[in-house]
Amino acid sequence: SSNVYPREILREALLLGSTHIILAHNHPSGDLTPSIHDIAVTDRIVSAGRILGVRILDHLIVSQSGYLSFAAESLLEGMEDGLKDDIIG
Repeated sequence: SSNVYPREILREALLLGSTHIILAHNHPSGDLTPSIHDIAVTDRIVSAGRILGVRILDHLIVSQSGYLSFAAESLLEGMEDGLKDDIIG
């Protein structure tokens, strides 16, 4: 496990002038299943990115056996709509 800070990730995106980014990290165990921590951190980064105008297009988990795409698995969908739901709801 590793500590991930949304501010550090998004600072790099902002310094590069990025408006969209793709996150990626590895699972040395080979298990591509996103952990609760993976999902929670992604949600925090998506929320912070929304405020700063940086959209998270995908989060990839990679291992020797392949990869998992949060976007392809529809794991980003609820995260992307969070602010809209707060305003409308």
